[in-house]
This record gives sequence, C-alpha cells and structure tokens, in this order.
Amino acid sequence: STARRDIVLERGRAFFDVAHDGARPFVVQAGETSVTALGTRFDVSRDGDGARVNLVKGSVEVRAAKSGATGRWRLAPGQAVSTLDPAPAPRSVDVAAATSWTSGRLIFQAAPLEEAVAEVNRYNRVRIVLDVGDLAKSPVSGAFNAGDTEAFVSSMAELNELRIERPAKN
Repeated sequence: STARRDIVLERGRAFFDVAHDGARPFVVQAGETSVTALGTRFDVSRDGDGARVNLVKGSVEVRAAKSGATGRWRLAPGQAVSTLDPAPAPRSVDVAAATSWTSGRLIFQAAPLEEAVAEVNRYNRVRIVLDVGDLAKSPVSGAFNAGDTEAFVSSMAELNELRIERPAKN
C-alpha cells in the first residue's frame, strides 16, 4: 500500500534485501512474529507460529506475541533471534553460515544434530528421521550442498557410528 509494504510468510524461508523508504515500512508476518525493516538485508524462517530471524545488514525490529505476552527485540548486523525459544533473546550468529542456503549450500558450525537434520529436511521430499536419543544434541560442523541428502546422511552415519535404515520400496 502507500503506507506499508507487507509480506505474509506462511511457511518456509525467505531472504529480503529491502530498499530504505521511511514512509513505507517493510513488514514480514510469520505466524505470531512480525519483523519490521526500513532498509536492510535479512532472512526469516517460519517455525510453527514463530520465526527465526538472521540480520545481515541494517536493523530490524522483531515482535512476537506468545501466551498473551509480547516480546520485542532490535537486532544489529550479525545477530539472530528465534521467537520459539523458551526465553528469546538476540544472539551472535555467523551470517555467512546462517544465510548459506541462499547460494545452495548448508553450513553447520557446532549445530545440534537434530537441528542440522531439520535443516537438511527443508530441501528434500524424502525425510531423514533421527532416532538416536542423546546424540541428537551432539554438535555437527560441515558444509553440504542443499538437496544432497545422501552426502549428509553418509557423513553423519560415519562420524557418529550410526546405522542407516532405508524404507522398503513398494
């Protein structure tokens, strides 16, 4: 509209490179989370009713309504916030790794195995199901091509001494 630029992210992830226009704020709505920018580069990943926001350049304000309470955070470049965390707060993030998906790569730096699996699953129809108990929290570091599930699964199985079970084909 003439007063605002609004986007609704229903699912998935999007990267935004927003031109500055103080008269028309750019607002991304992802579930109960809204992200307002005036001129910046950032990504938003929809997670249920919340979102994860990574700021590359500029400044954004993130607001979330959760259980009747509202949280509000202003991010600086190199920071991220996940509104689904039990106590959301801005944290430092390697923006090159966090936004590597925009160039077809997935880079993990000490990410919990279960989070790495969830990220890899975003890019494939065949889902990886992780059934390893406490190992799900173990840190994973590496770089993979988005969509190359086999390389990821093989690497994780070899590094963690896991057994791969594939579903029977009908």
